[in-house]
Amino acid sequence: MRSEAHPDDQPSTGNPSDPAGRAYRAKGPTLGKGKACESCRSRRVRCNGVRPTCSNCDQAEKDCVYVDKPRPPASTAALSTKLAGLEERYRMLSEMAAAKTGQEGGRIVVN
Repeated sequence: MRSEAHPDDQPSTGNPSDPAGRAYRAKGPTLGKGKACESCRSRRVRCNGVRPTCSNCDQAEKDCVYVDKPRPPASTAALSTKLAGLEERYRMLSEMAAAKTGQEGGRIVVN
């Protein structure tokens, strides 16, 4: 009996046109976005994030510098603020349309 290789038995290439259609998976643990040291970031290599000196900087005998950037406001708070502004704008436009309708005898006139 002949056994055929199943496509899932093949390693993924990470290429979107990969017939297996699997997503690329990074090897080992990864850091969050923006957590790499400046040296690794500029060289575009994977940083393990060890402080005070990551393994790449230790091996290359470079200064390992981490820049802690301020976090943007929480997205729910930003969206709530934007929603409140849009609701206020809608209320004002509705009042303007109602006032215009009253002046024109029930018709809305668009210029």
